[in-house]
Amino acid sequence: MLNIAVVGAGIGGLSAGIMLRNIGCEVTIFEKLPQKSPGGVGIQISANGIRALREYGLAEKISELGDLPDCIDFINGCTGEKVAKIPLGKTAEKLYGAGFYQFHREDLTSLLRNENLRLGVKLFYETPVLTVHQDNKGPTVTTRLGQASFDLLVAADGINSLVRNQIFDEQPPIFLNQVAYRTVVSTGKLPKTFASKRTQLFLGSGKHVVSYPIRNGDLVNFVFCTEFDSYCQERWDTDANLQEVKDKFAEFTVLQKVFNNIVSAKKWGLFEHTLLKSWHRKRVVLLGDACHPILPYLAQGATQAIEDSHELCIRIKKSFRNRDLEGQLRKYATNRAPRIRKIRRASKLNATLFHLKARILVLIFHFILKMLSLVWPKFLLRRFSWIYSGGPA
Repeated sequence: MLNIAVVGAGIGGLSAGIMLRNIGCEVTIFEKLPQKSPGGVGIQISANGIRALREYGLAEKISELGDLPDCIDFINGCTGEKVAKIPLGKTAEKLYGAGFYQFHREDLTSLLRNENLRLGVKLFYETPVLTVHQDNKGPTVTTRLGQASFDLLVAADGINSLVRNQIFDEQPPIFLNQVAYRTVVSTGKLPKTFASKRTQLFLGSGKHVVSYPIRNGDLVNFVFCTEFDSYCQERWDTDANLQEVKDKFAEFTVLQKVFNNIVSAKKWGLFEHTLLKSWHRKRVVLLGDACHPILPYLAQGATQAIEDSHELCIRIKKSFRNRDLEGQLRKYATNRAPRIRKIRRASKLNATLFHLKARILVLIFHFILKMLSLVWPKFLLRRFSWIYSGGPA
């Protein structure tokens, strides 16, 4: 069986470790950060990602760990008026064969890490990959521990992927003049509506805010997205100026108590990346944000990394029979790229709709949402059925 290195111990890398180990591969994961990194926030995994993880025996643990929202409420951020409602909960579970779960990122990562360790995957934290080299025998990884050779290297090292930058040709990403801020707040410090089993989406002019409960409702995760004039780096770990967040969303009067209780927040710039023509070079292959960063307006980044891992695992398993690993790696990209391209377009369209500025367009959009919610409540959910019912699982 193959001896595989995975670079990155995020959701994609840890999912890949579990899946590859389940088909008999030897797996070693290298992660540059400590095992427990500060600044953990919420993460959403929709039904398509849950179904993929369920294939590897994680369904029960996920249901115990995650929060299952009943609905998504669209709210006018300036007035607090409820605009529309998308049913989730049992409705989504019945439609797509799995629930839509919300987690503290650290909790989901811990679950996946423990499963890797249980299966015998080798995990090295605080061990950044310094260089990657490959020849006809396969890839060689250099870390502080020295050099190690593998049959295949899977790069799941995020938006600023060292492996992608070293091995692959990519056009420089374009800053979209948009930023996102992320934070969590204790529910005890917030109005009770934030602790209820629902995701809330607050709409404003050129901006929006998403909130949802995690850790059995003990915390509420917030994501603030807005247009931004000056350049901002594409990093997840930059500390935000809290006054800047308050100023940017000052007209969202319904969130004033939230602003008063934010202790810290992270800020990152949103960029558009060109989709790579090839997802592998010989025996180095990319997945997740290292391959195809997705804007956060559909909450599909982590879920698509899980889908990538599952598809890659299917391809590698088939290579055991036909002895054509590189051919299966090409098939992996062929199968995944059209879906990723479509999801990226849909996420970008959501960004446009959520950030409308002209008052007449905002009124029309809100009216359409309200009418659909009243007349055909499942329509807004079914609009993305091709995402939630699709994928390799």
